[in-house]
Amino acid sequence: MKQYIVLHHSATPDGVVYKDFDAIKREHLARGYRDIGYHWVVEMVDGKLVASPGRPEWDDGAHCIPRNKDSIGICIVGNFQETVPTDELYMFVADLCRQIMSRHPIQEIGGHRDYDATACPGKNFDVEKVKRLVKGELYMSSIFKDVDPNGWAYPDIVRCVDVGIMSGYPDGTFKPKQQITREEMASIASRITFQACLIGRDLIKKTLAAVVTVYRNDGGLGTGFFISPQHIITNQHVVNGAKSLMIVSDDDKLHGKNLTIVATDSKYDLALLKCPVANDNYLKVYQGEIYHGQHVAVIGSPQGYPYNVSQGVITNPKRADNPIDDPNLFSTDAAISPGNSGGPVINGRGEVVGVVRSKFVDVAVEGMGFAVRAEFLREFCKKNGINV
Repeated sequence: MKQYIVLHHSATPDGVVYKDFDAIKREHLARGYRDIGYHWVVEMVDGKLVASPGRPEWDDGAHCIPRNKDSIGICIVGNFQETVPTDELYMFVADLCRQIMSRHPIQEIGGHRDYDATACPGKNFDVEKVKRLVKGELYMSSIFKDVDPNGWAYPDIVRCVDVGIMSGYPDGTFKPKQQITREEMASIASRITFQACLIGRDLIKKTLAAVVTVYRNDGGLGTGFFISPQHIITNQHVVNGAKSLMIVSDDDKLHGKNLTIVATDSKYDLALLKCPVANDNYLKVYQGEIYHGQHVAVIGSPQGYPYNVSQGVITNPKRADNPIDDPNLFSTDAAISPGNSGGPVINGRGEVVGVVRSKFVDVAVEGMGFAVRAEFLREFCKKNGINV
């Protein structure tokens, strides 16, 4: 279970600075590591800060010996023994930490020096500033160029942007004096309502406890979720052809447990699995009708990074993933990536409205993901003796 975030810089004690992700990885491989030791690398690419993924977050790190098993390591490219981090960098690192904390029960953010005999991440890197940014106790003046950091509304603006209720404009402005329309107000109110359902009631945490990564013996993976204390739903294509299946989870009771296939359905691309141990957390299936524009959240393990939550709307409640098939799916613009397959799509009450199946990929297409509708999930479960 990941409980710590450990911050590093890319400078060695003798002053060598590794300039980018590839240089760090080459050095770690040269030391005999099986991969780059960090889970994330923060670097500047084409004048823009980016977070490049290293090891999967669930994997042990190789970055801080006392904390390798229970921490996520972030390396920030630079030598902060000599240079001073910018406000922009602090904000970026804090945002990355918040994203990680939404997926794992993180108890503490620390520097490498807090756990080992080292100066890393450098005397000029203020770890406390990152902590205060994450907690919302500190605000940086560079967030919007047209907002006065000393103004009375500044903390409120930052909080609204931070939780996704409002946003700025592509030119880096917020336009604080611009009037709001009723249409915009309705959109903001809808976001508030949805976020309150997920975060304000701790519902997202309960939902995450029912979601697991399904790992194949050949290295493939997908997402699954408990539909009863010992039964897991995922996609047929996630398990098809696998010689063995295993749970990857932050819950030690579930992690590493082997799964057996109970039933599959090729028409709906569904699979029912059985876990040898019970999980008290399982999801309910929505009984009502879904509709155009309904807010939903997708939970899963895109690219193997677990407990990822994305939000969007149902763009069409009855859709097929090609024009000639029966419309047993719905489409959504919530972010879906490889690894999300088999994961739940939930409404604001945490009920399953669909099972992620696929994403339409094309250079001319954006935001077209597909999920099996809840009524077909109920039909599949009932057929196999599970009442949901």
